[in-house]
Amino acid sequence: MSQNQVEGTTQQKQPPRSAVFDVISARRSVREFDGRPIPQEVLDLLVEAARRAPSSCNTQPWHFTVVTDREKIAALAKVAPGGIEQRFISFAAQAAAIIVVSARPKLLIHRAAGTLERDCHLLDIGAAVEHMVLVAAELGLGSCWIGWLHQRKVNELIGRPRRNRVAALLALGYPKEPLLPRDDWDRRRRPREEISSAL
Repeated sequence: MSQNQVEGTTQQKQPPRSAVFDVISARRSVREFDGRPIPQEVLDLLVEAARRAPSSCNTQPWHFTVVTDREKIAALAKVAPGGIEQRFISFAAQAAAIIVVSARPKLLIHRAAGTLERDCHLLDIGAAVEHMVLVAAELGLGSCWIGWLHQRKVNELIGRPRRNRVAALLALGYPKEPLLPRDDWDRRRRPREEISSAL
């Protein structure tokens, strides 16, 4: 076997490098922020990243409300369904911004998908939020994706109609600790052999 063949064989065994994968590896849910404000151009970029997410039939069934007002942020940090559970999202009061993510399902397409038990618009929302958290991580921002909320209270706070479906809150801010790849990443995740298969 020639030297080139040996080198080629060795090279094929090396995992491919991906800058996006490095961001994914460093990204984690952040619940402690240092208090610095987020520049408006950065918030605009996050919404633009969400706007470019794929969606079923290009329906783009979303609306993003960017909240930077301190009083409203403090109020949003109290919109858990009630009782002791509120402590689970109280950390969001420290966030520099909260993006309220609303789902806007298209009546015909998404109702038809619903009859097949396919909530396509929620898949679309998930893709849009993931775009935002990855761009945020690349820019050194921490984020935490919050789904434990009281929809009516959120709508009242942001001035959206009661029928507005709030899918998630995204708390954002500069983390107290830098975002670095975790040494215990593999230990905290189920093994690949357990979550995937090949045919």
